[in-house]
Amino acid sequence: MVATGQKLMEVRSKIASGFVEAPEELEKSAGSFDIKFFAENIKTLFQEVQRGLEIRIARTISDLEGTLACEGMIRMRR
Repeated sequence: MVATGQKLMEVRSKIASGFVEAPEELEKSAGSFDIKFFAENIKTLFQEVQRGLEIRIARTISDLEGTLACEGMIRMRR
């Protein structure tokens, strides 16, 4: 969960840094804002977050399987 939170903060900072520019540059680029480029960047960032979540969930499931297998072996010994 910590890694996911860190990735989301990274996404937030990347989005914010894309909008925070010098006023002169913002005026120049206002007419040439490329919405497709922006959408691709957002898509890529969220894919990274999704990938991180999938990895975290897979690790959690694996840990649970290990715990359940261990509990099963302990009960079989009794």
